[in-house]
Amino acid sequence: MYDNDGTSSLITSSVLRLDVKTAEQRVTAKHITFEQKVITPKPIHITPHVDQEDASQFMYHKFLYQKSTDSVCVVVQPLGNQDLKSYLIYIKFSEPPSLIDYDLKFRVFENTNWQACIDSHRMKGHTGVTYLAISFQGISVSKTDTGSLQRNISEPEEDKTFDYNITIATMGCLTWEEEKSQWNAKKCQLIDWLREDVKIVCLCQGLADMVFGNSFFVAPNAIDFSTVFLKFSPLNQAAVLGTLAGLFTIYIISVIFLARLDRKDKLKWVITPLRDNYITDQNFYVIRVFTGMRRGDGTRSRVAFHLSGEYDISGNRELFDGIREEFSTGSVMSFIMSTYKDLGDLQSLHIWHDNSGNGNFASWYLNQVDVYDLQRQNTYSFPFETWLSIETCLEAKLSPVPTNQPLDLESRFFGNLRHRLSEGHMFISIVYRPAMSVFTRVQRASCALVFIMLNVLANALYFNPEPNYQTPALIQIGPFRFTSQQIYISIVCALFTTIPVCFLIELFKRTKRKQETTGNIRCSCCLQSHCCQHSAKYQYRTNEKVQNEQLLNLASFLMESAQSEYSLLLPHGFIYIAWFVVAGGTITPAFFVLLYSMEWGKQKSEEWLTTLTMSLLESILLIDPFVVICISLILAVILRSRTLRMESSATKTVAKYRQSLGGDENTVSSSLTVLKSIVTEFKSFELKPRNVSTPVQGDNLKQAQEKHRQYINFHRSLKDIKLNLVFIIIVSVICYSNRDVRSFLHHTHLGNRLVTPRHTQQFNSIKSPNDLFKWINDTMIPYLFREHDEYGMVLHWTERQFTYDHHLRLGPPRLRQLRTKQVTCDIPYIDRTSCFGGYQIWNEDDENYCIGWKNYPCSLTEAVYNVTSSAWKFQSSLGIWGLPLTGYYTTYGGGGYIASLHVNLNYSIATINELYKNLWIDRQTRAVIVEFTLYDASTNLFVDNMFMIEFPQTGGAFTTYNTYPLRVYPHHGAAGTWTLVCEILFVLYITCFFIRICLRLYRLRSEYFKIFWTVYDLVIFLVAATAMILFCFRLRFSFETIKKFKQDNKLYVNFSHIVFWDQGFVLALGVLAFLATIRMLEVLSTLKHLKAIVDIFRKCGKDLFWYGITFVQIFVGFCGLALLLFGSQLESYRNVYQCMGTLYIAMIGKSRFTEINETNPVLAKVFFMLYILIVVYFFLTLFLAILGASIDEVVQQNRTGPDHDLIAYMISKIKHFINKPELSMKKQRERTAKTAPTSANK
Repeated sequence: MYDNDGTSSLITSSVLRLDVKTAEQRVTAKHITFEQKVITPKPIHITPHVDQEDASQFMYHKFLYQKSTDSVCVVVQPLGNQDLKSYLIYIKFSEPPSLIDYDLKFRVFENTNWQACIDSHRMKGHTGVTYLAISFQGISVSKTDTGSLQRNISEPEEDKTFDYNITIATMGCLTWEEEKSQWNAKKCQLIDWLREDVKIVCLCQGLADMVFGNSFFVAPNAIDFSTVFLKFSPLNQAAVLGTLAGLFTIYIISVIFLARLDRKDKLKWVITPLRDNYITDQNFYVIRVFTGMRRGDGTRSRVAFHLSGEYDISGNRELFDGIREEFSTGSVMSFIMSTYKDLGDLQSLHIWHDNSGNGNFASWYLNQVDVYDLQRQNTYSFPFETWLSIETCLEAKLSPVPTNQPLDLESRFFGNLRHRLSEGHMFISIVYRPAMSVFTRVQRASCALVFIMLNVLANALYFNPEPNYQTPALIQIGPFRFTSQQIYISIVCALFTTIPVCFLIELFKRTKRKQETTGNIRCSCCLQSHCCQHSAKYQYRTNEKVQNEQLLNLASFLMESAQSEYSLLLPHGFIYIAWFVVAGGTITPAFFVLLYSMEWGKQKSEEWLTTLTMSLLESILLIDPFVVICISLILAVILRSRTLRMESSATKTVAKYRQSLGGDENTVSSSLTVLKSIVTEFKSFELKPRNVSTPVQGDNLKQAQEKHRQYINFHRSLKDIKLNLVFIIIVSVICYSNRDVRSFLHHTHLGNRLVTPRHTQQFNSIKSPNDLFKWINDTMIPYLFREHDEYGMVLHWTERQFTYDHHLRLGPPRLRQLRTKQVTCDIPYIDRTSCFGGYQIWNEDDENYCIGWKNYPCSLTEAVYNVTSSAWKFQSSLGIWGLPLTGYYTTYGGGGYIASLHVNLNYSIATINELYKNLWIDRQTRAVIVEFTLYDASTNLFVDNMFMIEFPQTGGAFTTYNTYPLRVYPHHGAAGTWTLVCEILFVLYITCFFIRICLRLYRLRSEYFKIFWTVYDLVIFLVAATAMILFCFRLRFSFETIKKFKQDNKLYVNFSHIVFWDQGFVLALGVLAFLATIRMLEVLSTLKHLKAIVDIFRKCGKDLFWYGITFVQIFVGFCGLALLLFGSQLESYRNVYQCMGTLYIAMIGKSRFTEINETNPVLAKVFFMLYILIVVYFFLTLFLAILGASIDEVVQQNRTGPDHDLIAYMISKIKHFINKPELSMKKQRERTAKTAPTSANK
């Protein structure tokens, strides 16, 4: 609303609108004073570096004074115990000030809280960079009794420099003028800056309807060149230096690798003739083959085709030029096909391969085939977008799409996507460089490096991790806010990075390339197509390399034609200017980024580095590909017309090819050319003799399918093994980070100090309320409340928060009591009387009482003279974040009567004594729970402690305790960072795992739930999702709990919720680690022996199920019998669960026959004999018999079944790799050439 004026971006506070009026009309207020909230910028810590050669001995600073109507406030606060009472500040507008050359000079006093503000009129209309100097030298100011100031000049040799904090801010008060639609600074003035109250005070005059705002501008990131080089420290700049060094190292290694790929790309550019072309052919076609861009889309199988036209057919032809044996991933390869007769308008294309490639190079993903008829100047497009493989088919019959008919949406989309990724995307195009592009991979990588470095510098210029104010939104759409500063910064960053990179790309693309000859590339001297054989460096080159060099002659021609689309080409010398721009665009940003890191220091530099890394990764991996996909989809929907064309040099290339064959002239020179071409063809056939392959059919197809199946199973198993091992490692790291090995040491140590101490009351020996209070007074309180150090000196109050083993006590301990209700019992022969039953959560005592468990009303002075008045009032579990706890006797609720101790020792002792004096524990008490939390900073572990004493209605006491160490801050330190990385990888893995499950479920439908391992994968996903949900709950309650503790560290904060969610999370992790480990059985199920074990349990699964039901019935029956016979006298048989555990360990040989024999000798012998005879001898023998029958059946089946084993297949591959043929490739080709039919007669 208030954004018409150009100064609206300077309004950094909220806008306040005031309307002063009475009930009848508006009135004009003479004076109005406002207090507007602002966010005070954090002071910058300065360690002075005074130049000894500077006579002024100043500490220099500079700031940006943006608006001439703003006031400037300076706060320079000396640090340490200094006797300084004031200091001098010098300001100069154009350059650093000196003792005699300055524009402003004023003194700042201690009694003004080291703060001074300069009115806008004293700035004399100056805007821009302003220099400020501080002088501490030679000044010592003190007050006399009369309040006057005395100035004493100290000795000049005394050094008065010391550290200080500095804050510089510009601020002003503005009003909005409706008539002029702009902000006005003349009607309001700044009165004061209340730094501690984070407010500024403004005075406005003579306004009735007023819109008020204020500006609070903090200077953007700047570099102080006078001191920045003194701040250099290899340790503080290690992260930035390492990042820059790693970036340049990766670039250098990439250049070396990409330069080799650039040399190989020259072979992909050429339009080479098919080797089965005839010299007498008169009709020529250019065939362009598009291969998919995904990994594994290429092939090394022999590809053949058959073209059918309106007048004739081409016959079976092979897509092979004698050199290039691979259709690589993402390649666009062009061939010249010649025919004797004109085929006419093309009607169909039959294409296939023989599946002879090894491994992943057997199958082929064919995008499209374009055939260009030079006679008719027409292009025929055969879109396919399908695999040619054993799983689908090895051959395809395609029909051309008419020129006037647009391609379908899928073909248009993938075509646009290929072009955008291979040409438009700066990073992906480095890997998938498009054909016929003079923009090399090395140049693309260099432009990408410049783009990254410029982004790094732009990010450093505007990096502000904690903004000092919130700018009003210029545009707001739902939760998205766009401020003027954000728009300005984004435009500046875009111009800063995009314009130089675009200029550099155009410079590389439009610079003419040098003509490369074969001799320049490979040989020191050349004569036609034969290199000098006397060169020692190249004397061992094979004929195949010579043929590759001959193809480079065509490549050099096509590089010229690739630039023909540009109307303006620059001289070749501009390539050096481009490389100079690359050097400047990388070294200069690196230099300034290093200066910024020196200016910021270690912590802020690492924060900036983390933010920068995340933003770059998001941009490269997520945003840019998403934008490319969206643009491709939009273009596919909007642009339905086809622009299918061959390169303009196709006609020239074919003409050159015909000239190499002798052309149409009947001269001696043409005859010699024909003879030379015949010799070249003969050498090519001699080097690589091969015939046109036919489609694989019959037995050959079955053998290929079986071989392919073994290969697929082998690699699928290896892939699953690697992925499952990675998953196990990730889960193990997360488990380890949540269960530190030192947790047991904490548990043991606290048990020794509080449960079984040597010289004080032991927790396990508590049998009465008196023992409990004695344990609290003699054992727990002295441990938790440390008053003296090792030498008997009284500790400072901050050190009293630590226990004797230096654990931080988080708040005070508390006592929580659970009570049962008093009821009336009708006892025979005794009459009705009061009694107290057992504890039940749904029937616990929840009434409020006065001190001494007296009923209401209470005395008015009770809360005044007693410290435990709240301990006699019930608090629900919701109010105290309580959760039910299970003890030895029963389970207790999360609420109760709470007696909170204090962080002060004396206050806590007084609380305990008052509870003891007023019989806080009586006959209705069923449990008292002592709770407190400790923190060990050395291990980053919180320890939640719970000591429970149960007082059942039968008398006595049962003790239970639990010390639970947990890590609330799991991402602290280097190990925490590694844990965070593993957690991110875990989320990504589970996301991909879920997508895989969905795809399988969609493909198999109801059959999915009939396969054991697919259901097993679903269970793993559900457990993993549960673990992530529990982790989120634990994280949320951790933040809330720590926040509560920070609000008031004198109150007890309940960690039981964190413990609950942590236990669930750790349990889910444990189950997940177990399931992931067992899942290796599925991965290794192709192993013959392991598969036999799985088959054994599969065959006997039904029998084991009915056997298990019978066994459980008999076992539960013996448990009930043992409970009735021995449950009243032995702890190991006191309930059903104890009976089950005792009898189970007896089944595996660890029986407790002695204790039951001492209790009841006759029944014990009968019971034990029946149990061993029925359960051990009969049922276990029956179990082994069922397994034995299945084992015999599986072993017999494996002897007669096919012998396909992963290990055997892998061993055969290793033997094949080791036992290579002794003949060299040259001898093998010569032997094959002798047996192959001579093809030189064609």
